[in-house]
Amino acid sequence: MGKVVRLPDSDRDGRRSMGVGLSLLISAGMFAGLLVLQGILRSGSSGWPVSTVPRLPKLLPFLASGAIATISITMFAAVRALLSAHLERMRRLLGVAELLSVGLAAVGTALFVAVSLAGGGRSTTVVGVLGLLLALFGAHVLAGIGMLAWLRRGARRERYHARDSIHVRLVARFWHFLAGCWLAIHLACFVL
Repeated sequence: MGKVVRLPDSDRDGRRSMGVGLSLLISAGMFAGLLVLQGILRSGSSGWPVSTVPRLPKLLPFLASGAIATISITMFAAVRALLSAHLERMRRLLGVAELLSVGLAAVGTALFVAVSLAGGGRSTTVVGVLGLLLALFGAHVLAGIGMLAWLRRGARRERYHARDSIHVRLVARFWHFLAGCWLAIHLACFVL
């Protein structure tokens, strides 16, 4: 790849970056609050997973982790391609990220259903909070899919270039944020 040169873009005053940063901070607060609640509830239970609940799936969270990590890396590469003026490569990378995000949504839906059915009709608070965490994450993934579709449409119309990369960079930042949130959810709920 060629040398990446940082040029002034359409976010000179930083309003767009600040707006996205604030919305991600609010989302981080929601995820953190639910993770703390999950931890408090789990500390009061005799073990995890709760003994009244069948074993939670192990493969699905790892598949989701692989998908979100790949999306994050792909978005990083898309931004680098755009800043290096490799527009066709950026378009292809955005398409790959969009396909992976749809796969992530499918895996996330399967995981949500598995967690929802894990109580066998006897929903516990711990499983309910985990389901709420997964639903919140799923809503963010759906928003991310919409943003990727919007970016791809703009890329097909050649709206993005090295001087106007703010939209691609902000969507990439959103996916990096989701990767961090998923890492925390995966570790707190499925590994530890």
